[in-house]
Amino acid sequence: MNFKLLKKRKVGMILVILESILSLGFIGMLFALNVLSTSMVSIMAVFLIAVDAFLILTQMTKKTHKAGKVIATILGIIFAMGSFYLFKTYSTLGKVSAQDYQIVSVSAIAMKKDSANTVKDALGYTFGIIGVNDRENTDNTIKSIESEYSTTLKTKEYSDATTLVDALYNGEVKAILFNEANRSMVLEAHDDFDDATKVLGSIENKKKLENDKAASDVTKEAFSVYISGIDTKGKVSATSRSDVNILGTVNPVTKQILLISTPRDYYVTLPNSNGVKDKLTHAGIYGVDCSMGTLETLYDTDVNYYVRVNFTGFEKIVDALGGVTVHSDYTFTSDWGPSFVKGDNKVNGKQALAFARQRHDYFRGKKTGLVGGDNQRGRDQQYLIKAIINKATSPSILANFSGLMDSVAESVETNMKSSEITDLVKMQLSDMSGWDIVMINATGTGSKSTTFSMPSTRSYVMVPDEASVSAAKKMVDKVIAGEKVTEDQFKELVKGTNSSTSSSTNNQ
Repeated sequence: MNFKLLKKRKVGMILVILESILSLGFIGMLFALNVLSTSMVSIMAVFLIAVDAFLILTQMTKKTHKAGKVIATILGIIFAMGSFYLFKTYSTLGKVSAQDYQIVSVSAIAMKKDSANTVKDALGYTFGIIGVNDRENTDNTIKSIESEYSTTLKTKEYSDATTLVDALYNGEVKAILFNEANRSMVLEAHDDFDDATKVLGSIENKKKLENDKAASDVTKEAFSVYISGIDTKGKVSATSRSDVNILGTVNPVTKQILLISTPRDYYVTLPNSNGVKDKLTHAGIYGVDCSMGTLETLYDTDVNYYVRVNFTGFEKIVDALGGVTVHSDYTFTSDWGPSFVKGDNKVNGKQALAFARQRHDYFRGKKTGLVGGDNQRGRDQQYLIKAIINKATSPSILANFSGLMDSVAESVETNMKSSEITDLVKMQLSDMSGWDIVMINATGTGSKSTTFSMPSTRSYVMVPDEASVSAAKKMVDKVIAGEKVTEDQFKELVKGTNSSTSSSTNNQ
């Protein structure tokens, strides 16, 4: 080797060395992110070593040293940018995945016209509290206030959030301790609640979430994911009512996903309700684990993971994907402005959100003549999830994995480990085969009843159609067992259950 010549090519050699270091960093980040197979990354590493050797050789001749400098500079920039985006993806996965807690925010609230502006100002007040539901968080908040101000709070108990707020409005108490997860529910009874009251202070309680049902290998065995959509602009980790409730059962071997949409007002038993029924959406007030437990009981299956998306994040996901093409069963105009035609619609984030929120039988409070209501809204949400999955697993978008992760970092959370997510991405990259997504809906009949969360108020609920629930259970079992299922099969199962029920009734 001509070392004298190499000394004359100091600038070229520095560029080659920098390019070599950056290429090693790039390979290191690929190993750390673990979205490509080890053999593929190893082949890339060998190839880059050969490229580095070639670039060194270019600096040993007059004819090639300038070209070598240019190539080293270009490759160095590429590897630097690649390493940056890989690192960003790696760190974003850490933020989104393996969530093992939820935040329960409890606020001290007074009427806006009250003279108190802080918790300290209101220490002499009697605070209204909910007597039974969510008592642990209420008690933790009381202890925290009493510890901070070395005092003892006077409290008065009420049965639920609505009567608690009624007491504040009526002047029975001058302040209340209020779980913010109840805010959207209270706004249905007091639409001026946000404007008529003020927050004197808030305390965040962390609720630990355990997951002892994780799959041993998400690329080889079936698993179920609870997909929850929450209507809040705060932290996605905050407890909140869940307006989208979809159970996804995934079989990575057969490449089939079964999506079961359950209406938000489904009248079901919660794990913490002592047999008293409540709306499914209210389960989210007590934590995502309560929602998961409710669906586990309803469909008699383990729910291994959850994914929570707030509506802000929902828009970001669709926009990060460059929009998606979603099917609509009807031509309609949404309450939020965007219009849709029967068939395929290319939508951006804002349009997708309007599509997912719309109840078809009403438009701005008036009957439309369309059918479906909450059941159709659930189906629309499934159409949208299907469109997102199809776009997110296409070859073009997987190349933008980093950009997608960055756009949803603050609005999505899951208890899946980052290694489980990257294992699924690695599997998808290795075979690039499509997924068969089957969508079914649990149905029911509208009624009015009191609930566990609002025992003093009769509100709209949907009484489950047991035939659709029973059929959904069987569909889940089939997917887990590795059988291929279809929507027509679900319809036949529902029909068969109804026929059996009719025969039993007639024989009695």
